[in-house]
Amino acid sequence: MMAGSAPPHLVCQFVEIAATNLYSQAVYPGGVFLKNLAEGWLTIQGARNLLPYIESRASYDATWERLNLESRFGVVKVPVYHWGGWHDIFIEGTINGFVGLQQNGATGARGKQKLLVGPWTHGSWDQTRQGELNFPNSTRDDLSEARRWFEYWLLGRDNGIMSEPAVKYYMMGAVENGAPGNVWRTEREWPPRATVTPFYFRDNGELTTEKSATTPAARSYQYDPKNPIQTQGGRNLLMQSGPYDQRSVESRADVWVFTTPVLGQPLEIAGKITAKLWVSSSAKDTDFMVKLTDVYPDGRSMLVSDGTIRARHRYSLWRENFMTPDSIYPCEVDLWSTAIIFNKGHRLRVAISSSNAPRFDPNPNTGRPFRADNTTVVATNTLHLDAAHPSHLSLPVSIPGGGLLRERVAPNDLRIRAARGESSRLLETNSS
Repeated sequence: MMAGSAPPHLVCQFVEIAATNLYSQAVYPGGVFLKNLAEGWLTIQGARNLLPYIESRASYDATWERLNLESRFGVVKVPVYHWGGWHDIFIEGTINGFVGLQQNGATGARGKQKLLVGPWTHGSWDQTRQGELNFPNSTRDDLSEARRWFEYWLLGRDNGIMSEPAVKYYMMGAVENGAPGNVWRTEREWPPRATVTPFYFRDNGELTTEKSATTPAARSYQYDPKNPIQTQGGRNLLMQSGPYDQRSVESRADVWVFTTPVLGQPLEIAGKITAKLWVSSSAKDTDFMVKLTDVYPDGRSMLVSDGTIRARHRYSLWRENFMTPDSIYPCEVDLWSTAIIFNKGHRLRVAISSSNAPRFDPNPNTGRPFRADNTTVVATNTLHLDAAHPSHLSLPVSIPGGGLLRERVAPNDLRIRAARGESSRLLETNSS
């Protein structure tokens, strides 16, 4: 936030695990109140008296705009070292800060940014265990790196830090013998080269790169705000955080699960993950939650990333657009960014629901102003899955070497295929 005011004596920054947009990354991602983080942090700071003020600003407005560095990248004049973790509460701020200032910062900032991302939860770079998984060779000394950064920019010592690649990140992998990944990599920019590949949700519970069926298809569930799905890990601050097994919540009747066939070869992704959903509801407002997991051969379904959208904010965080009951609407869910290799023999899984508490505050489904009363409504929420409504997850499948594709093709060919809506098959069964 300080850099966005362009103070004249600021020379450089070393920014650890911080948000660039407080509304969308710390308080209301997708328009949904991040209950555990926001309330818990205010309590720790002795500032819970601010809660009513924050509750009264559930939509993005001029107040939140003043707390958004992303609208002021162009005035930042200094080099910044961005330090974050894939399971950190502010990872998207870390990514956005690096990319935004590297490409759009003022002279002095543009082209002079650094990014380092480990497999960490909030502030846990001195540990290899994150959630229920252990990532080897993943610890880093932030103080030593900060000292190098400040020596270069403040003391003028040519210690080689600016001749190193701009990006260093930990490519996560399965925690099992011989699995690819769990290594540090470098890049000149972020994200690495990839082809955005849609994985479609099918009525039979499959997750596949084949396009949706032409016949009408949909799946519905009952969402009761008084019986929300309980949070199992994720990008949290004051509760269990990081990759946790999701099987205990995937078995609920108000969760739809879509799973790929067993991977015949490793699948590597690095970059932003999004889900495009076509939805309807019996209520005028509700939430949709999306989780991506890595399913191990023993059945564990380990959380990789998740995101949410409040239906009233499906078009704009500034304005509310309520649903007409049972009408179908497109919406996009941002699952933020990650870097992971799904190992051969694993499966990818997407779970879709309408709650994840207390990580997020359950939507009462009434369409009333945020926390106006204690009234709740049970909603019938529907995900549409046919060719006219091709709900899918988009994954940035890494290109280098073409090793994930059945046939080797040049990067330009991949872009052409993606533009045409074509995709190489990435999945194989055990028998093949």
